[in-house]
Amino acid sequence: MINSLLHKRAIVIFLAASLFVSSFAVAPVVIAAPTSAQIDGLQQQASAAQGKLDSLSTQMETASEDYYQAQAKTEKTKQQITKSQSELAAAEQKLSEYQQQLNLRAQATYRTGDDSFLNLILGASNFQDFLNRFDFMMRVSQSDAELIKNVRATKNTIEHTQYTLEQQKTQEEKQQQIELSNLTHVQSLISEQKSYVDSLNSQVKNALAARQKAQAEEAQRRAAEAAKAAEKAANNNTGGGESNSSGGSTGGNGSGGGGGYGPSSSLRKFDSAALAAATAHPNVVTIARKYIGVPYVWGGTSPSGFDCSGLALYCYRQLGINLPRTSRDQYWIGAYIPATRRDLLKPGDLLFFATDVSDPSTIHHVAIYSGNGMMIEAPYTGANVREVSSYRIGFIGAVRP
Repeated sequence: MINSLLHKRAIVIFLAASLFVSSFAVAPVVIAAPTSAQIDGLQQQASAAQGKLDSLSTQMETASEDYYQAQAKTEKTKQQITKSQSELAAAEQKLSEYQQQLNLRAQATYRTGDDSFLNLILGASNFQDFLNRFDFMMRVSQSDAELIKNVRATKNTIEHTQYTLEQQKTQEEKQQQIELSNLTHVQSLISEQKSYVDSLNSQVKNALAARQKAQAEEAQRRAAEAAKAAEKAANNNTGGGESNSSGGSTGGNGSGGGGGYGPSSSLRKFDSAALAAATAHPNVVTIARKYIGVPYVWGGTSPSGFDCSGLALYCYRQLGINLPRTSRDQYWIGAYIPATRRDLLKPGDLLFFATDVSDPSTIHHVAIYSGNGMMIEAPYTGANVREVSSYRIGFIGAVRP
């Protein structure tokens, strides 16, 4: 009996110890938001990296010019080689023709023997005629020899020029390859540097978003504390009487009508049952995304231009749901979600922002929650409809129309 009790006690102690250890094992790790100094450091790195990328871009432009210039020189030399080949072919053709003429003349002389030459000389009528005929024969022979000599010289010159051009082309092709290799190297450096710059810019963006999120959450925490304190004070003063009853009538679903919205400057009461019964409208996100890029227009309620509440009004109207015109009135319809319960948000919910997160009468902006911490909004004059992080200072709560 005693052993049994001791055994049970040991098991209880072991289980208690296991639970104690596991409680530490699953404790969440809180990651602090980046400091301003850290963000400044990242921004300086990103700026320096961008400067290097700009410098590399200039190098690439220079390398491109060098390569194209080398390519042009090579092409010009190739054209000169083609031209010289044509000239060489023409010279060889002339030389062949002249040699053929001489061959024919030699063949004729061989067939007739030397009588033709002797007859030409001996047929002179006088001595002067003899000299003239002999001079003519000599000049014909010298002309033939000179002509062939010139053609051969031209051919040799062309062949030398062609050889020189071939050597020049070889060197230019080598230089062109060097310039191409240099250009490819710079392009590779640019690709690496661009990836580095994009990475730094992403880090800066994430750091800014993390800081903004932390600031927004801190503001929401303080607002929630202030609201609880105000509610507690009001309950203490009224003893939970008419004030609570009145507050309930203006909160909750609020989808009923009658004469307007926002009858109170106090935050709406959270009704979990009403929220559970409300239907989310994720399709409104698909509709809203169609208008990303549409310019902000004050008072705009159409695809030619939207203001913040006009975008929400128009998109919900496509689903057959009519919303009030202003963001402050839109806050009072549908099922309410407190600023402290972001975990309850669903795509299509309307997010509201105020200058005083404890006073709905200071609401100045509304956006459509698109999921994963993002929202679609018509931000301000000069900007376009966009999808951005929903973590922003001044979040006062959300509604599900």
